Amino acid sequence: MKKGLIFTLVLALLSLSIPQTTILAENSKVVINVDSLHVRSGPGLSYNLVSSVDRNEEYEVIAKDGDWIQIKLSNNLSGWVASWLVSEKKEEKKEETSSNPVKLGKLESTADGLRIRKGPGTSFQVVGSVNKGDVLEFKEKSESWVHISFKDYDGWVHSDYVKGLPTESPTNKEKTVIKSGSVTANSLNVRLSPSLNAAVMGKVQKNDEVEIYAEKYDWFEIKINNKTGWVHKDFIKVKTEEKKKEDQKKEETSKKQIATVTATLLNVRNDFSLSGSVVGQVKKGDQLELISEQNNWCQVKLPNGKTGWVAGWYVEKSEVEPPTENPEETSTVTIIYNTTNIRSGPSTSDSIVHRAMQGDTFKIAEKVNDWYKITLSNGEFGYVAGWIVTTTGSIAKVERPGMNQYLEGKTIVIDPGHGGRDSGAVGVRGAYEKTLTLRAAKLLDEKLKAAGAKPILTRNQDVYVSLSNRVSLSHYYQADAFISLHFDSSVYPSARGITTYYYNKSKDYSLGESLQTELIKQTSLRDRGVQYGNFHILRNNKRPSVLLELGFLSNMTEEAHVSTSRYQEQITTAIFNGLAYEFKK
Repeated sequence: MKKGLIFTLVLALLSLSIPQTTILAENSKVVINVDSLHVRSGPGLSYNLVSSVDRNEEYEVIAKDGDWIQIKLSNNLSGWVASWLVSEKKEEKKEETSSNPVKLGKLESTADGLRIRKGPGTSFQVVGSVNKGDVLEFKEKSESWVHISFKDYDGWVHSDYVKGLPTESPTNKEKTVIKSGSVTANSLNVRLSPSLNAAVMGKVQKNDEVEIYAEKYDWFEIKINNKTGWVHKDFIKVKTEEKKKEDQKKEETSKKQIATVTATLLNVRNDFSLSGSVVGQVKKGDQLELISEQNNWCQVKLPNGKTGWVAGWYVEKSEVEPPTENPEETSTVTIIYNTTNIRSGPSTSDSIVHRAMQGDTFKIAEKVNDWYKITLSNGEFGYVAGWIVTTTGSIAKVERPGMNQYLEGKTIVIDPGHGGRDSGAVGVRGAYEKTLTLRAAKLLDEKLKAAGAKPILTRNQDVYVSLSNRVSLSHYYQADAFISLHFDSSVYPSARGITTYYYNKSKDYSLGESLQTELIKQTSLRDRGVQYGNFHILRNNKRPSVLLELGFLSNMTEEAHVSTSRYQEQITTAIFNGLAYEFKK
């Protein structure tokens, strides 16, 4: 009896100590929500990497353990991913098709001179412009900014000046082919993700033609057996659309023929016979562009631009090589600001010789440092700053790094506070803190990526992430800065303003001071200062870290203000600038 009781107690204790792994229902799937997600051998950041997976890829779920999900990578390989970085795939409902459906992925500009910027914000450099009616390729939307591509430009435009935005992101959309190429290796491995450590899912052979859907680091995404995988770009010979068009243009140009006159004086007629009226004369040695031939007569283009017919037995036909163009001679600048100064030399200290208006176009004579020497309408030369114009042609573009140079290569962990079952503060009007922090985090993520930084989101959807996991991500990625985003609440409805919290003065205070200064400068909200805060994500964080309280949801006026896209733009610009100033020190 006593032995049986002891045995029962031992079993009970063992059942409490063994982690409970939930086996999920068959056919359950998840979709990856980040650009590249590590797959581990066990449910935690301490386990070894077995592979990596990419955004929008779908995987069958095997089991769940706490905040981790085990997924099936192939028949013989599985691994664990963080649940807060994936989403469960929901069964799609069939929608009625509209009689006039909107073509997904296409937008139309509603303004002339709409500026394309390098990142989602007015602080980013203008890289080009589009006019009313231009059709743009839609990539993604972040608050008031839209990521687009147009001709050779890739950048961001303000959503107020485009139409055709999808009401929601399309699911399971077909991948777009961006390039094509052929395999140069005898046998090339196709992997599950862009890494030599990733599992091999198949092979392609030498000279196989492949379509390329994406490019990441040194890898191309291609399709094999109706699935997409990754191959190393060193073993793919790429032929871009631009190259194809260039080859086609050369081929067409090379087919042009020249008719060289061999008679001392040759009549040009209006018809291909001797009865045709004489419309001009050409002399021996003249070279004329040959347009067509009829009954041994040649239709030629005269120096004055007119056409006529000459006897084919008095000309010698030959093919000519297409003329080599000087890129600088065919390049132009387009003015993007009204009353742009054109100066007498390549410096702001040189005198102003002309003022140009938005949309004005000038031919480029040459590039001088960060300035373009241009030809004015009166034939004289002037100089315009290269960072305030857009260019066409092959001439080198001018980019001024600005504050971006201090962010390039920096790893920033962005922590949108709360999430999932933890809503955080709830405003007087019903705004959820977890929703506002995620909106700000996503926009900040896009701004930092555009500057060349390496942002990491602790969550990118409405899921719960434990505080310890958030801190672990900061340590794992060795963050140069950890920014936790929050919105405040108080029993006093008049409480308002922005507060920045730090824990370790020597490690965190300088970062907090830089961010608080910029936040007040951008928003003009009440400055509640940089204060000590004994919070778990600061106290246990070994990397420079701060917690930002970005306004009070308990204040009805402030809640309405912080919920706007304009405010999201202000705070993310402030954090962006604050980080840049901090790294500049």
